Amino acid sequence: MSKQKIELYVPLHVSAAAARDIAMQVLDAVAKRRAPYEHVMLTAGLRELHVPMSGVVSVPVNASVDPHPLRWECGIVLEAENNRTLFPRFDGTITVTPNGTAEAELWMQGAYEPPLGAIGAGADAALLHGAAEGSLRAFLTWLASEVRRLVEERERETMRAARQTHF
Repeated sequence: MSKQKIELYVPLHVSAAAARDIAMQVLDAVAKRRAPYEHVMLTAGLRELHVPMSGVVSVPVNASVDPHPLRWECGIVLEAENNRTLFPRFDGTITVTPNGTAEAELWMQGAYEPPLGAIGAGADAALLHGAAEGSLRAFLTWLASEVRRLVEERERETMRAARQTHF
């Protein structure tokens, strides 16, 4: 079966050290289906599927996460929760990369397997490559926004606690 390589990144606008810890916590919670991450989905726009109308298709996913201790990355597998033979399976890594002293980027690298053997590979090459890549980009963008939100929340809590100890 022909695998399609993917390499995507999203800027984080937070420090790499803070982003790495939070990203790994979120991905672990997604894999273990802990609240509020028990219903994570991959989504694709109908237009990416070449359907001539607006809308989104969402597919619940199972995630397997393999943290790489002492590195700023983890292995990840994303596949449909149900009807796995009908949807692509992604296998790769998610990496937090420093970008200067106070910024970071979130990278997703790997490959996905189009479903349905040769027929699926042909459909993916002709029509659906944008859909698979778009759904992975949407997942990475969601993860980046969740990491930013949680890092900022943690920083606010730290500032609030520091203010309370000084008064």
